[in-house]
Amino acid sequence: MARSFGLTLFNNDFENKVVSYDSGQADPGNPARPLYVYDNIDEVRIRGVELSAALPLHADWLLSGNYTYTDSERRGGGEPAFDGSSLDGQPLDKTPEHMAHLRLEWNPLAQLSTYIRANYEGRQYYTGFRNGAVSSRERSASTTVDLGATYRVTEDVSLSAAVLNLSDRIVAVDERGRFDGLDGNWMVDEGRRYWVSATLSF
Repeated sequence: MARSFGLTLFNNDFENKVVSYDSGQADPGNPARPLYVYDNIDEVRIRGVELSAALPLHADWLLSGNYTYTDSERRGGGEPAFDGSSLDGQPLDKTPEHMAHLRLEWNPLAQLSTYIRANYEGRQYYTGFRNGAVSSRERSASTTVDLGATYRVTEDVSLSAAVLNLSDRIVAVDERGRFDGLDGNWMVDEGRRYWVSATLSF
C-alpha cells in the first residue's frame, strides 16, 4: 500500500437559477392555496477545495480520508424568502460548508478486511421560499460512525456486513409551524441500520 494525496479546486458560476415562490395569486385548482410559480432568476457561485489522502500505518493498517470545503453564495437579490427579505448573499440550500470522512482499515488475515469510518456533515441552511418557515432554517452539524467487514470465503465468493450510523445519531426535525418559530432541521435522518451482502465472481 502506497501513500497518496489529492487536491482539487473548483469554481462554478451559473445564471438563471431555478426558484419557486408565491405568485400572489390563488391556485385555480384550489383557490384556498397560493399559486406557486417556477422562474429563472439570480446567479449562484460555488467554489471550494477537495482534499484526499491515504496513509499506510502498518502492513495491515491503512488510514484514509477526504475533506470538502464549499463556499456557496446566491447573487442578484431576485429570490425572496417568505417574509419578503432578499436571499442575496445567502448560501445555496442544503449545501454544507464542511464535509469529511475518515476511514481506518485493518486486514488481520489475507481473506478478512475490516474498517471503521467516521462521517462528518457540517451545518447547512434551507432558505428558499418554500422551506416552510418565515425565513431561514438551519440544520446543525452531525457526525456518524460506521463499522464493516468483508470475508473472502473463496476466490469467487465473499461475504460483507456493516452497521451504519452505529450510535443511532439523528438530528431532530423541527416540527413547529411557520408562524410558531420554525427555523430548524427539515431533513429526516436514517438511524442505525444493518447491511449484509454476498458477492459471487465468475
